[in-house]
Amino acid sequence: MIVAKYCKQELGWFLMRWQGHLRYLAQNHRVIVECDDWQRYLVDDFAYTGEPEGEIHEVHRTKRLREKKHLKQKFIQYGTPGRNGYDVVIHARGIDKGVHRNWQRWEELMPYLEGHSVVFVGTKDGARCYGEDKRGIPIEDLCDIMRNSKLFIGESSGPAHLASLCGISHLVITDRKKWNMGGKRARNWTRYMEYWNPLSTPAYVLDQDNYDPPVEKVLRAISKNGLL
Repeated sequence: MIVAKYCKQELGWFLMRWQGHLRYLAQNHRVIVECDDWQRYLVDDFAYTGEPEGEIHEVHRTKRLREKKHLKQKFIQYGTPGRNGYDVVIHARGIDKGVHRNWQRWEELMPYLEGHSVVFVGTKDGARCYGEDKRGIPIEDLCDIMRNSKLFIGESSGPAHLASLCGISHLVITDRKKWNMGGKRARNWTRYMEYWNPLSTPAYVLDQDNYDPPVEKVLRAISKNGLL
């Protein structure tokens, strides 16, 4: 029996490190995951819900787990196919949450998406909305939407990682930080295209303009890569 002790952590880390490693361990062990209620959907398919019994091994969010690059992991695709979807799913970070990381041109982009069904997702207090509002919905409903939609657009964020695991093509706005990974292309580009893309979901990363690419560059990336 493995009891995974939850520590407060961002959604991206939970998705791309924590649950993937625990899912791998669950192939040969019973695993209990202590997490917030809203995250339970992400581990319900493998987590054991009974009381711990027998020999118990605890797994915490340790420094070794965070930094080990080749952690053994297993991933699944989230969301139920066959549900209603959209042409474009957008996660627009709130202006007051680190302006340097938040793209400010969503209103400029919207006229170019006319004729497409567009929905905005995220948290009510942490994301902006310029169209149909699906902010604050349960994470399982968000996964269903992304599983059945065509394109996700957003800044580097937890929902962008979730898009990868839902199998939706995603365009990520970020910067060229190297994050101490070494190598010529060891930056956010590498993470979103490789490390954070275990299902090989179609993706494109705009990282040359320090979180502020012009609208024309976003539109070119969508068209050139057949994302929509």
